[in-house]
Amino acid sequence: MARRRYQKGNIRKRGKRNPVWELQWWADIIQPDGSFGRKRESRILGTVSEMNRRQAMKAAEELLRPLNLGKITPFSNILFREFIEKNFIPNAFPILKLSTRKRYRFALDKHLLPAFGEQRLCDIGTLNIQSFVIQKMDGGLGWEAVNHFRNLLSKIFATAKKWEYFPGDNPAAGVELP
Repeated sequence: MARRRYQKGNIRKRGKRNPVWELQWWADIIQPDGSFGRKRESRILGTVSEMNRRQAMKAAEELLRPLNLGKITPFSNILFREFIEKNFIPNAFPILKLSTRKRYRFALDKHLLPAFGEQRLCDIGTLNIQSFVIQKMDGGLGWEAVNHFRNLLSKIFATAKKWEYFPGDNPAAGVELP
């Protein structure tokens, strides 16, 4: 796990015509190889005409409070496709029966990878999966097939959480089938 540290961030004025207060800080991320890293993040706090530097510092402190308390967990930058091909298939498939492997492989290649392949694992949420399920049902697939997709996605996210590639709750758990 990355070392916890207290951050005040860097507050600066940005812009000439309509200057704004910008806060910059370091965010922890998980690299695709599983190691921890840091990247610079920034957010606009407000315009200089609306707040002075002291008010901007107070807003920055409020914004960074969850990070300083350790309540924000780092996200992985790994894509869904990369996680499936480099981690899930080589490490989770050998445990499964041959028939289950074939069915999972077909579902991944035909449906899940085209839909979620280029998204980061941490960017896929319950709403994304819910709309995917509804789209497949409207496309003519049966309830059993769509339930299989949801269960496979749930297994993928549970595995990613177990292997520390996904810090949040399982987004497939909240999906309701029509």
